Amino acid sequence: MQHSSLYQYKPYNYSYSYDFVFAGAGVAGLSLLVRMLQSGLFNGFSFLLVDRDRKASDNTHWCFWERGRGYFESLVAHRWQKTWIHGPGYSDCIPIAPYEYKMIRKNDFYRYCLDYIKTRDNVRLLFEPVRSIRQHNNRGVLHLENGERYEAAIKLFQSFQLQPTPADRRILLRHSSGWVIETPSPQFDVSANTMMDLRMPQQDGVNFMCTMPLAENRVFIASNLISGKSPAEKADDERLSGYLRNNLCLSAYHVVDIEKRSTLMNSESRQSTDRNIVHIGGRHSFGLIQEESDAVLRAFLSNEDIGKACSHPHRFRFYDKMMNEALRHKHPSGAAHLTRIFRRNPVQRVFRFLDKQTTLTEDLQMMASLLGLS
Repeated sequence: MQHSSLYQYKPYNYSYSYDFVFAGAGVAGLSLLVRMLQSGLFNGFSFLLVDRDRKASDNTHWCFWERGRGYFESLVAHRWQKTWIHGPGYSDCIPIAPYEYKMIRKNDFYRYCLDYIKTRDNVRLLFEPVRSIRQHNNRGVLHLENGERYEAAIKLFQSFQLQPTPADRRILLRHSSGWVIETPSPQFDVSANTMMDLRMPQQDGVNFMCTMPLAENRVFIASNLISGKSPAEKADDERLSGYLRNNLCLSAYHVVDIEKRSTLMNSESRQSTDRNIVHIGGRHSFGLIQEESDAVLRAFLSNEDIGKACSHPHRFRFYDKMMNEALRHKHPSGAAHLTRIFRRNPVQRVFRFLDKQTTLTEDLQMMASLLGLS
């Protein structure tokens, strides 16, 4: 059988069945697969990694907070020990120890992971679109658009949705439009970023800006809109140029790169009821995906339920939904809600809450501040 349409990094003994199948070569799939391979405990197992995208070039990045050294610490391009929070009537530069805010470029991440996978003889990589995923005879089964069928004898890890979320079930979208700019002279403190600046006109949703200094004369600045609809491209550019002019007092600069992305903010669980199919990644941040990957590997090695390792206590889904609804229905005061959270809670507690690691007492403190009860 010929497979000329399948792009492979290296020859592999063709098989319809593998011990593990990874549907999706994004951050979730690669983070878990690399951990499994580098653990040295899966050398006798076969792996199939399938994705429609070759990950040839992606100049965007992830920014996230993390305690201590992370699994991909060698890929961190920039880090910050302090963060600014600005909001109505509030402005503070906050030390975030024991956390650091970190940036990893997607190109660096994909190159590192895929180059490592190329060295492994027990992994096959296919770039083809997936048509369906289901369980059959206690196996995860993956069908490609070209008609080929593959089975996972142990687990099939799925890190993407085959069907988009229906519009009537989309709670909120976070739209981000960013520029990397350079200035002719030093302007920026490279030890502190701005996690959230809410001193913006709150139109069509909750608007805030982020800045990530990359050098004393170079910064990544992003305009973010939390809303139920997409903004016009012209509005993004106007927000960015207006912020540079009015808030950062910059007139001399040039744009060297542009980023745009949209993320669905949704509290729904994607976990499958099929015992051989495990959903990973969801809509988590880079940092949460790393914690999930560690938890999945620990659960697998200790013979625990892997599905539970990919989920969080039910109360956090309730909190997510409550916060999303508050921002959705009260967006004119959304900036005040978010400012109050940072004003009345240590930033470390906010990080733990967003990472779903807080105690019930801390949860109540966070919810009280969100609702203006404390």
